[in-house]
Amino acid sequence: MLKNLDVLTLAFCFGICCCSQFLVFYLHYRTNASVRGPGWWTASSLSLVCGFLVNFFRDIALVKQVVVVLYGMSFVLSFSFIYMGIARFKERDVHRFGVLTINVGTLVVLLYTVVFNDSIPVRRTTISIACSGHVRQRGVNSGVLEVALGQAALGGIWAGCASFGWVLSSAMASTCM
Repeated sequence: MLKNLDVLTLAFCFGICCCSQFLVFYLHYRTNASVRGPGWWTASSLSLVCGFLVNFFRDIALVKQVVVVLYGMSFVLSFSFIYMGIARFKERDVHRFGVLTINVGTLVVLLYTVVFNDSIPVRRTTISIACSGHVRQRGVNSGVLEVALGQAALGGIWAGCASFGWVLSSAMASTCM
C-alpha cells in the first residue's frame, strides 16, 4: 500500500491541507470580521501556505539556504499568529517581547545552522522549541495549546509517514543491492 508513497507526495498532501485550512479561516474571518482573532488565524494558515510554496524551490542550489530558513520560520510565525489570535480572541494582552524574542532567537539559530553547521536535527529541534515557546505564552495557554496540538498532530502524522517511507525505502534499497 505504501510502496508508491514518498516524501514529495506527503509534502504535497500537507500543502493541500494548509491551503484548505487557509481557505476555511479566511472565510471564517470574512463572515465574522468584527470578532478579534480569526484574522490572526488566517495569517497563521497563510504563513504555512507560503512555507509550502517556498519549499518547492529547495532543490535549487542557489536559493536552498534561504528556502530552508524561510520554510522553518513559516512554522514559527504560524504559531506566533495563532498565539496572537487567541490572545485577541480572549481579549488578553499580547506579550510582544516574548513573541519577538522567540522569533528572533529562532531566526538566529536557523541562520547559524544553515551557514555554519548544516544540521537538520538542530533546525527541527529549534523550530519545535520555538513553537512550544509560543504555546507557553502567559494568559492564553489553553487556546493556543488546542490549536497548536491540532497543527502538531497534522505535522506529526506527516513526519511519521515520511519517516516510515524513508525507512521502508532504505530497507528495500539495501535488500536490492
